[in-house]
Amino acid sequence: MKSVLSYTIKVGLTTLLIPVPLTLAIGLTYIKYMTITATRSWSFNFNVKYVDTIVLTLIFGVTLFFTTRHVLKLGLSNRDMKIRIALRTTSLTLFIFAFYYLVVSAPDTVTNFLLTIVPTVIIGLLSIWFYKLRPVIVDEQAEVESAIDHSL
Repeated sequence: MKSVLSYTIKVGLTTLLIPVPLTLAIGLTYIKYMTITATRSWSFNFNVKYVDTIVLTLIFGVTLFFTTRHVLKLGLSNRDMKIRIALRTTSLTLFIFAFYYLVVSAPDTVTNFLLTIVPTVIIGLLSIWFYKLRPVIVDEQAEVESAIDHSL
């Protein structure tokens, strides 16, 4: 449980702190590119709501926590665990956040939705892949013997 919680906190904080500057860099790069290639009568507007990024990261963290707990109980290899954790966490996060975005931020454009979700999901997937997850061996007999040894 302790390793799952620390893993979730590491991935969650990385997913919260990196995507906003990355999103702003993508938007500013697009604006610079459009000033070079577009005519004088173009306009581009984007805004990143930090609340949406926080909600997306919270959804990502909660689904990551429960998915990791579930996958660790299956006893898979490390590579299979990470693949299953990444797929389940990403799909659940996208589904829940899309529902949240339609209900709460309905007037926003698809561009703002993509600028919010794409960098966050990419950073989240990279964080899942690169941070180490130490599988917990769930062996009740070993836990009992360990508890007996420590009490002596």
